[in-house]
Amino acid sequence: MAKKVSDFLVETVGEAVAEVLLSLLACALLGSLVLIAHLSWSFSPRVTLAGAGLLSLALAHGAWITFRAPGKGRGRRGLAAVTPFGFL
Repeated sequence: MAKKVSDFLVETVGEAVAEVLLSLLACALLGSLVLIAHLSWSFSPRVTLAGAGLLSLALAHGAWITFRAPGKGRGRRGLAAVTPFGFL
């Protein structure tokens, strides 16, 4: 019985620590994206909007390719092979 309780506690604490680390990593990533957007906007708003538009198009193309059934006998080549990875 003590072994089961000990295993449960170790697993619970491990999951809590992993969740905290992942949350901190997500916050750091979000903060760095906000900083990049701020610096880019202060450098050139037009280039920032153009880059955001291109990134949106690439993500939309990745989503479209991911959820679309490929044609028979045709593999994905070029851009169609790369953009789904950005979407995932």
